Amino acid sequence: MQRDCPLLAEVTRERLLKVILADCAADTERVRSNIKDLLHSYDMLCSDEVRSKLSRSTFDAYVMDLFELSHPARTRRIFCTMDGKLGLGPRNSEIFDQVAIIHGSRMPLVLRSTGTGEHWLVGRCYLEGIMNGEACTWPEDEADEFILV
Repeated sequence: MQRDCPLLAEVTRERLLKVILADCAADTERVRSNIKDLLHSYDMLCSDEVRSKLSRSTFDAYVMDLFELSHPARTRRIFCTMDGKLGLGPRNSEIFDQVAIIHGSRMPLVLRSTGTGEHWLVGRCYLEGIMNGEACTWPEDEADEFILV
């Protein structure tokens, strides 16, 4: 993880919203639908011209949509890896934490080095492009070993 995303110019609203929604749904169709709803609500609230024409109840409905659909991100932290992937991890994630795919874990994990060759488990995360096994391109006997404390 790092402070400045090297590919920040390539971060689109859709990529960002997918990351925000990713923790709440394994169902791709549901995520697609939620992104569409979230973009619509966001666009309605950001347009001065449209917003001024909304009734109070419609305005409140859009605000509630944004609030409910973005729920997973409220207690999480959005991060960017050195190769430009966006992720959603534990709020206490820090710069230079590492994302690891641990055998037997259903999700990637954020690890923090102790500086002595051991690692603390920070928590689970979502990282775009690796959630369906795409990142596991090595034989199991060639995987790195981590010592968790």
